[in-house]
Amino acid sequence: MTTLIFEILIIHFLLLIAYQDFKYRAVSWFLLPVLFVTVAVRAFSCMELSQVALGFAINAGVITFQLIILTAWFSLKERKQVNIFNRFIGLGDILFFFFFCLMFSPVNFVLLMTGAMSLILLVFGSRLLLSGHTNKQIPLAGAFSIIIIVLIIIQIFIQEIDFYDDSKILKLCFYI
Repeated sequence: MTTLIFEILIIHFLLLIAYQDFKYRAVSWFLLPVLFVTVAVRAFSCMELSQVALGFAINAGVITFQLIILTAWFSLKERKQVNIFNRFIGLGDILFFFFFCLMFSPVNFVLLMTGAMSLILLVFGSRLLLSGHTNKQIPLAGAFSIIIIVLIIIQIFIQEIDFYDDSKILKLCFYI
């Protein structure tokens, strides 16, 4: 029951982030720490401190690695050192991803990042190509929020889904 309350709160904050990001292409700063605390309390209510810390460290390492690769890519492309923050990706988007390091186990996190980023790029890339919009900004935190809301709702109704457990995914992938 306690987990359900946190899930409802997380959905509420994600809806606010999605609304603001789609409408203004920015998110109120106070929503991110409130969301972080809510996600952290949920994580600590489901797992031991050591499990939360290890999962966070691995997931944060994945994001850091992606940011390094992204910086290297744009720096090579422009033949000079490029700061990707605020030019290619917003600081709020980065903080948003780091907050969600607490919500998913490492395998689930990598699958979520890969699937969500692919879907977001497909949807917004198609929209850009088909509509001829000149605004190339993607409401990344907002789009990601919608995807996470859908996943939380699915998890509420299908109790076997556990964002903190990699064993079912690993069994499915490697027949362990």
